[in-house]
Amino acid sequence: MDKKSRWLKEAYTLVAENGMTKMNIESLANKVGSSKSSFYHFYGDAENFTAALFDYHIQRSKELAIKISACANLKPDMIHVFIENQEDILFHKQIRIKREDEVCKACFEEAYKKVESAIFDKWITHLGLSNQALFAKAFLNLVADNFLLRITKKDFTYSWLENYVQEIGYLITQIDSTNPN
Repeated sequence: MDKKSRWLKEAYTLVAENGMTKMNIESLANKVGSSKSSFYHFYGDAENFTAALFDYHIQRSKELAIKISACANLKPDMIHVFIENQEDILFHKQIRIKREDEVCKACFEEAYKKVESAIFDKWITHLGLSNQALFAKAFLNLVADNFLLRITKKDFTYSWLENYVQEIGYLITQIDSTNPN
């Protein structure tokens, strides 16, 4: 990996683990094993670096969407993909937290759309909502937001994700049981 890419990779990991507010040039320089002047040589300023970091996240989200699209089902296949791409999801969580910032919001929305479209067919099949696409999409958005707020690096296990998917299924059965139709 070249030095310029290392700056992005280290920042991506740092943000995924600690949030956007913990990212600063000095701590990154220490992680990369380079000087701050190297940062400015490659990126010019923090704004350009953040744009490059968000572009990197969008690219990683595209790759994640491709992996999700290749899954046969939500459970267990998609859960395994989530586990394998934990860092991307935790990074996404951090920009969701900061989405009052317009740049974070734009990145969050673009990345989410890519992943949402890959998940959607398996989502409605798993939950038995094929005849309720509008509800399924609204519910997916609600669940995705809740998921990002609840997930932590410590919780990010197959067991936790499997239980979370079971919780969602239970909610759907409760909604169905109260529906008079």
